[in-house]
Amino acid sequence: MKKLSVLLLFISTSMLQAQEIVEKEIKSQISEVTVFLDGAQIIREKETDLVKGTSHLKFTGLSPFIDTK
Repeated sequence: MKKLSVLLLFISTSMLQAQEIVEKEIKSQISEVTVFLDGAQIIREKETDLVKGTSHLKFTGLSPFIDTK
């Protein structure tokens, strides 16, 4: 019985580690800027490799005043 409980514990912890979501921090660089009368459009680029599955991408170094449009 003790071996069975240890086996179940091992299987459950390995399943939790297999589904861990990867967080990747990305610092992009400005590649193009277009200036308008009432604002500007900044295009940033960065190449990165992603692992298969779900990943969280965290973009750093961006302005806190970004208009999502």
